[in-house]
Amino acid sequence: MGVNVYMNWDGKTEEDQKAQNTSYEDAGEAGYLRGAYFGGYSDVMRHLFDWMDWDEEAPFNAVAFEAALKELKDNGLERPDKGAWDHSKGREKDWGLSGRQNSPVDSGAVKEYEVFLAFGRKLEAEGKNPRVYISY
Repeated sequence: MGVNVYMNWDGKTEEDQKAQNTSYEDAGEAGYLRGAYFGGYSDVMRHLFDWMDWDEEAPFNAVAFEAALKELKDNGLERPDKGAWDHSKGREKDWGLSGRQNSPVDSGAVKEYEVFLAFGRKLEAEGKNPRVYISY
């Protein structure tokens, strides 16, 4: 269970759709991100996509996504209700880019968010009207 983020666009093919069906692995280059409910990943998705209503498809807002990603990279993630929190350990922890494996803000996860952003910008440049749909 978790948060699944799908990018849709004008001219999307069945092959494009299949590339997004990755069995819960991020595929930013295909317009798909996954945030599990455990380990804080869903909190990261809430932060990155705070600019949109999660109950309906919305135009991809590259500027807002990029700003949220920059904030995440610069500051880690602060949960307003709990402070900095590591769900997997059940204790407070800095979610900065420490290189800790399996962190929602580790360098591998951030790379996928950057690839997703680049993919959305590419679709915008091609005039394909990128849109985001979130399933949770």
